[in-house]
Amino acid sequence: MVCTDVILGFHLVMWATYGSFLITILLGRLLKEQNNWKLIGMITLLSSCQFFILTNFAVWQTGLIYPKTVSGLFECYIMALPFFRNSLLGDLFYTTVFFGFSYYIEQTKRYVQQKELLL
Repeated sequence: MVCTDVILGFHLVMWATYGSFLITILLGRLLKEQNNWKLIGMITLLSSCQFFILTNFAVWQTGLIYPKTVSGLFECYIMALPFFRNSLLGDLFYTTVFFGFSYYIEQTKRYVQQKELLL
């Protein structure tokens, strides 16, 4: 993303976008060595929500698209809901794929190790 930002140009809400990514990384650290699917799901939902809230607040705060009023803030969030739906679905899908694949590899390794012990 940094490379494309250099090519396409920097924007006023970069601080919110990259700050949100940093928050997601910090939340992800809570999952280190965890195989708790509920916790993984909660962190995924929390990460998606904080990205939505922070980045759309930054868009509203610039005052370029929405007026800097309470109704402008609500309008900003409402107009962003279709993007949030797609973002949330993508986050849930890829979290399931990556953590599921990791779980599958771990189970395969355990199975192979148990077979080697029997031989």
